Amino acid sequence: MLHKMPGKNRKEFSPIIPLLSAFLFVYFFDRASKYFAMKFLTAGATLPVIKNFLHLTLLSNTGGAFGIFQPMPWLFIIVAVIALISISVILLVGHKRLGLSEKCALVFMLAGIMGNLTDRLLFGHVIDFIDFRIWPVFNIADCFITTGAGMLIIRMVATGYDGKGGSRCCRPRVNRR
Repeated sequence: MLHKMPGKNRKEFSPIIPLLSAFLFVYFFDRASKYFAMKFLTAGATLPVIKNFLHLTLLSNTGGAFGIFQPMPWLFIIVAVIALISISVILLVGHKRLGLSEKCALVFMLAGIMGNLTDRLLFGHVIDFIDFRIWPVFNIADCFITTGAGMLIIRMVATGYDGKGGSRCCRPRVNRR
């Protein structure tokens, strides 16, 4: 899909291509990391990468972040599906109003949620393996969900809250000359 730019026969690629590429990269990076964790790590055993700092520890998490709500795995499937639909709608409907940082943040979150949802649907639990010893064990999808949420928060704080229920970061840009 191409968009015409003003001027002599100039065209540019649709912004969907880099966003889709970023989504696929994050999603398959997460899937590959979990595949190798399951293939080469023993459940519950820990492999020190940097002793007393970074270990690889294969765990199955049926709950949410930090293992909360363990007896309700269906809840996280429902929440993930709602989040995927909501973020997709925001990206598709509001793509002209969003800046690059908001789009990247939402794509990171979308891919991370999809990665963990895939685990829940395939295995009934999320595969976690990154262990910093002072923090609960997590995975690559969790990193991108957190990074995306952090990017949105930073963007909203940096652009300011407008007092009308939103941040100026998601308002249409006005060219002033």
